[in-house]
Amino acid sequence: MRPQFTSVESRFWSKVDKSNPDRCWLWTSTKAGRGYGSFRIGQRQVYAHRLSYEMTYGPIPEGMYVCHSCDTPPCVRPDHLFIGTPQENYHDARRKGRVISSSRLTTDDILEIRRLAAYGLKHVEIARRFNIKRAHAWGIVTGRSWSHVGGPHGTLPGRRGAHSTAKLTLEQVHEIRSLASTGMPNREISERFGISYATVWEIVTRRTWRSL
Repeated sequence: MRPQFTSVESRFWSKVDKSNPDRCWLWTSTKAGRGYGSFRIGQRQVYAHRLSYEMTYGPIPEGMYVCHSCDTPPCVRPDHLFIGTPQENYHDARRKGRVISSSRLTTDDILEIRRLAAYGLKHVEIARRFNIKRAHAWGIVTGRSWSHVGGPHGTLPGRRGAHSTAKLTLEQVHEIRSLASTGMPNREISERFGISYATVWEIVTRRTWRSL
């Protein structure tokens, strides 16, 4: 069911240039990052293209993106917008050449990106830190790109409330590495010792406890 926006709609569309009915309807007010329109509702800032979609078609499903078929960030024309999953948005960006080349990233950068994601840092924060697109960060974290490089993929279970490596004994660290060398999956090791998957990965790859 389409939500009721009335006064908001009137204010919203007053900031849109519809002078060319056959092309994009361009946002003429405040812009957010990468040229997307920004609109204030009360104390909240929202993306203009997302609000346009919602006012026209109804609520946006949780976790979904609103993508542009026209590939024009300030466009808010409803029939130029479509819903997509993060993966669909990423592939759409790649197809249109909007994903920054990863050639300037090093293997260490990729490992650090995946480590940060494993500990819960949001993709948007990772993208800002490494000066890459959010979709690019998502591709790295999920292993859709740089798949030949190791490291944990995705946000890993056991991150919240897991024991820190400081609570592990030398014997336990040795046992963790011994179990990993026999082929036991990191997830099973993490469950056995009550630590996060990421912690196991760092111990096994000697990014922590290097002196052992």
